[in-house]
This record gives sequence, structure tokens and C-alpha cells, in this order.
Amino acid sequence: MNPAEMKLRFRLASLALACGLSAAFVPATQAGAIDDFQRYVAGRGALTGQFTQESATGSKLRRTSGTFAIARPGKFRWAIDKPFEQLIVSDGAKVWFWDKDLNQVTVRQLKDALSATPVALLLGGELLAQFNLKEGGERDGLQWLEATPKGKDLQFQRIAVGLKDGVPMRMELVDAFNQTSRIQFAQVNNAAQPAANSFTFSPPAGADVLQQ
Repeated sequence: MNPAEMKLRFRLASLALACGLSAAFVPATQAGAIDDFQRYVAGRGALTGQFTQESATGSKLRRTSGTFAIARPGKFRWAIDKPFEQLIVSDGAKVWFWDKDLNQVTVRQLKDALSATPVALLLGGELLAQFNLKEGGERDGLQWLEATPKGKDLQFQRIAVGLKDGVPMRMELVDAFNQTSRIQFAQVNNAAQPAANSFTFSPPAGADVLQQ
């Protein structure tokens, strides 16, 4: 797998994880972890924190870290700081992907960006029809919910969310290549309201802007 493909896979995983925290609709008929998550997102409109992601590529393990800010509905800022800089920003209608090394910006409609990722599940609404949901039980001191896509055109086979006291603390993604990405959240704050400009983006001077 070449570096461009690796970055694309990581970018899709990051988008899924970022949007997952902004979930607004989970079926109330589910119990346990799913019910806890539904109550949590129904009661909080914003979330900030830090993340560490480990993604396996063959025998290699890639580790990245950064910060995030979430505001419903559909607004988020997912900033990767190490070992390279990438930024994903959504204003609720469009999503901007900025790769600092390439100084390249890719712009997509939010609904189109979601159509190829399991984030569709976590944003709810009609998109939930693409997935089968089930309780994942208890593991590592967390309550888990799991989902598998019904179709065959998504980038991931399975997504799992681990909650503690109803708050997302870990996420796991298994992609189409059977590779697993794990995210650990830290310093999660559901009381502070992110600044409004957290969810706006202007391409840097000289950036190559691609509209998709």
C-alpha cells in the first residue's frame, strides 16, 4: 500500500471517529450501551478533548494524536498534531480535509463524505438503515455497542464504541482490509462550548483546493 492510500485510509478513519462523537440519533428501543449513548448525546450538544489513535498497517503500527471539538448537529474539528499535521473541519454542511505536508485541501458535502464511512451510523436519521446494531457487552471496564454495515461499499467492516458512565472513551474500527484502528480519548469535556470559529475553515494561501 502506497503512502497516499495509507493517508486516505487514516483520513477516513479519523472522519468516522470525529463524527462519531457528535451522534444525535440512536434508536431508543436499544438497551444497555446503546441506550446510555442515546441519553448522553441527547443531553449534550458539545464536546472537546484529546485523542490518541493507533492504526495497524500490516506489521507496522502508526500512532497519531491531536485534539477535537464537537458541536451538534454535524459540526466538528479534528486536528492531528503528531507525527504529521492534518485537519478535518465540518460546518454542518461541508467538510474540509487539509493536508499540511501537501498544502492540499479537499472539500466535500457532508452527506457525500458520510456515505462511504460508518460515521453515517453514528449521525443517525435515515443513515442508520445502512447498519445492524447490537450490544457489545462489557470489556476493559467499558460498555460497548457494535455495528456492522448492511452494504458492501463501505470502507469499514465494523465499528465499536466503548463508554464509561455514558461517555465515549474508546472507539475501534475494522476496515475493508481487516486492519484495526483504536482511539483512546482523554480530557473529555462536555461542559465547555467550543468557539464558533472552530468549525470554519479558509484554505491557506497557495493551497491546492479540490472540490469533490
